Amino acid sequence: MLLGVSPQDAQYYYDTIEDIIPDSIKAHMQGMALGLTEVRPFTYDEAWDMVIVNTFAISILNSEFILDSSSSTANNLFGCTAFAVSSNAGTYLAHNTDGQKGSELGGIMYYVPNNGDNSYIHQFTHAFVDVGLALNDKGISITYNVGNPNVNATTGLPPLFMVRYAMEKASTLDEVVSYFTDFIDNGHKFGHGGAIFLVVDFNDSTMAKIQIRSEKVKVTYGKELKSGVTYVATTNHFDEDFRDDPEYYYESSWERLERLLEILPQFDTYDLETCWEILSDTDGGEPSNNTICRKGSSVTTVTNIFTKSKFYYTLGRPCEYLDIYDGPNVIDFSQLVNPCPMETLYGENSKETELLRYFRDKVLSKTPEGKELIRLYYEWSPAIVQAVKGDRKFKGEVKALIDGMLPFISAVTK
Repeated sequence: MLLGVSPQDAQYYYDTIEDIIPDSIKAHMQGMALGLTEVRPFTYDEAWDMVIVNTFAISILNSEFILDSSSSTANNLFGCTAFAVSSNAGTYLAHNTDGQKGSELGGIMYYVPNNGDNSYIHQFTHAFVDVGLALNDKGISITYNVGNPNVNATTGLPPLFMVRYAMEKASTLDEVVSYFTDFIDNGHKFGHGGAIFLVVDFNDSTMAKIQIRSEKVKVTYGKELKSGVTYVATTNHFDEDFRDDPEYYYESSWERLERLLEILPQFDTYDLETCWEILSDTDGGEPSNNTICRKGSSVTTVTNIFTKSKFYYTLGRPCEYLDIYDGPNVIDFSQLVNPCPMETLYGENSKETELLRYFRDKVLSKTPEGKELIRLYYEWSPAIVQAVKGDRKFKGEVKALIDGMLPFISAVTK
């Protein structure tokens, strides 16, 4: 038995929700199991048991600990603080991840699918197939907080699976929201672990807070903090009208949110430096279980700030890290992404590019032959982009060829 969960229990959970698990997650799990057999003396079945336990252990354990307020003590050891803010100084999505002392910090992973899905970067435990803190190449970013209490919790899709799907597919805030709300409207259920997500669309600086229970979703959009400043914020408890348990109380969550809402309005400029100052706040004293930069039964293990193209992070408590080092670590997403050849030829949001995307998603992706064409296209995309950028004549020839195909593609997609 691994992580306190047996392979049989994990397999039962998988079988119960298999029909609603995104295909990319199934493929990832199978790939991890196969990879284990290539580097360790495991059979595929043994490797699959390891993967499936690691994937569903948290969901199964949540079924024991987070069903109601009377049994939520174990979860109170954990918590995160998150906020998004937008002003004339920029738009930022900020998050402190808190966990047990000595807990794993996770890893940074960069996914570049070869099927036309969005590329995205995220920071989470590398053995997980789900996504919690991420930024995709369409300018959509999301953070994850545990949400409590998930009253009447049921077996269902882990909410972080839907986050991954959103990172793969979404290019607007409305699309992200619709994935969660449509899932419930279509009669499906989320799993035992409640969740609170903050989502930012850096293209238009819109933002939302999405609260998830097994059978309910609540969406709250950014609101005015002061003139010219919009924000959303959260810790780990659901809004009063979403909790369905008036007796529920988690001291650290209430105290951190109260502190966050106290200090957010105090600034004149809401830039990157301000975000780090908020995330490093200790309320004028030592970090505790109830401060933003946290040290108590739970400690801040990693801190993230997202912008449209950059991913900033510190390890450990930012209130101490930034005193020791010159500044945070930073990954420039814009330098990682290989642009699509069609975007290079026509522009990212041109009518031609939109038509070709629609043809890809609605026609080609529906057949094995079409899927193979998509795979080959993205496999060769970097070389194609480099060629058309380096040779104006070749670029013109390729564009003329595609221009000739557009009327046919338009007719097929009608």
